[in-house]
Amino acid sequence: MPLLSINDLLAPDALTRIEEAKTLHTLYNEHLADLEDKGHVRLPGIHASEISKCYRQAVYTMRGEPKVFDTKEDTEGKAYWRKVLDHGTWLHDMIQTHFHSMAANSNQRITFQDEARLDPNIQPMAAKWNIYSSSDGIFTFHERNQATWNFDPTLRVGLEIKSSKSSEFNKLREPKPEHIEQVHVYMAVLDLPLFWVLYFDKDNQNITPATPPWLVRFDHKIWGKLENRFASWHQNLADGTLPDPMPGSHCGFCGYKTVCNPPDKKTFMPKPRPFQRRL
Repeated sequence: MPLLSINDLLAPDALTRIEEAKTLHTLYNEHLADLEDKGHVRLPGIHASEISKCYRQAVYTMRGEPKVFDTKEDTEGKAYWRKVLDHGTWLHDMIQTHFHSMAANSNQRITFQDEARLDPNIQPMAAKWNIYSSSDGIFTFHERNQATWNFDPTLRVGLEIKSSKSSEFNKLREPKPEHIEQVHVYMAVLDLPLFWVLYFDKDNQNITPATPPWLVRFDHKIWGKLENRFASWHQNLADGTLPDPMPGSHCGFCGYKTVCNPPDKKTFMPKPRPFQRRL
C-alpha cells in the first residue's frame, strides 16, 4: 500500500515504506559520486592554481599527463568532494553576480568582468610560458572626461575569491603565500597593477577588505622568482625529467598520485559527522 498521506501511516506496511524513504541519503551520495567532472579540464600548460604546492604536479599538467582519480574511494568520499567543488563554484557565481549588479548600479563609474581568460592565443606573456588560467574578475574604474564626456578608465583591479571556515579565516593576517604567487601570474599576464584577494568566511559571510595586505601590489621580485621556476619546468619538459616530489596533504586528492607515487604521501578526507534520528 502506498504511503502518500498522514492517514497512510496507520497501514500495516507503513514501516516498509519508511525504510524506502531512508534510502534517499544513499541515493543522493551515489548520484553525486557518479557525476562526471566536466568543469575542470586542464589543457597542457602552466596553470596559476598549480604553481606553488607541488612543482611535479605542474610539470605533469604541462606535459598533458592524464589524471586518474582513485576508483577505490568510497561513495561517501566521492560525494563529499563533489559537494566541495560545486559549493565553491556556487559561491564564486554568487559573489560575481553581486559585483555585476554593483557595477550596473554605479552609474558607469565601475565595470566588472568575470572569468578573465589567460591564454597563449590572447596574451604575449601567456604565450611566453604557455599559461592557461582564468582570473575570477577585473574591476575597472572610470571618470568622465570633461572634453569628450566619455567615461575613461582610470584604475584596474583584479579579483581572486577564496573561501574558508571561520576557524581558518580568523587566523588569516595576510594572503597565503601560494595565493600571492597565484595572483602574480594573473597580474603579469593581464597587466594588472593591483589584486584584491577576497577571502569569504562560509560560516558568517565576512570578507577580507580591499585594503593592504589583501590588496596586493605587483612585485617584480615575486614575478622574477616565478619566471625562474617556470623556466626550470620547461627545462624539465625538454629533458623528460620531473622535479623532486613534494608530498603533503594535497597528494590525497591529486589526479597524478598514481603515476607519481611520492614517498610518505598523506591523505586528507574529512568524514561527515553521522546524523541519525528515529522516525
